[in-house]
Amino acid sequence: MACALDGFDEKFIGSSPLLFSSSYARGSGIWKGSFVKKVPLSEPLDLNGDDVTSATKKLSSEVLTVITDANAVGLIVQVCMMRNDE
Repeated sequence: MACALDGFDEKFIGSSPLLFSSSYARGSGIWKGSFVKKVPLSEPLDLNGDDVTSATKKLSSEVLTVITDANAVGLIVQVCMMRNDE
């Protein structure tokens, strides 16, 4: 999961960034790339019509466990960005 805690040494925050977050927050706002798995494209595509083929991955239909995991430690999850980005 991409979050503000990426890159922190886990010895400082325990075994789970979500568990650490639940010690001071009631919830988290995530974007669709945090809970829907990305898969590689066979070749780069122009997904937003700007004539630049920069997209190398796309969202699959596989939902990751981040929402269930966050709920398990008492966090409310709000999806905050659903726009189509390249």
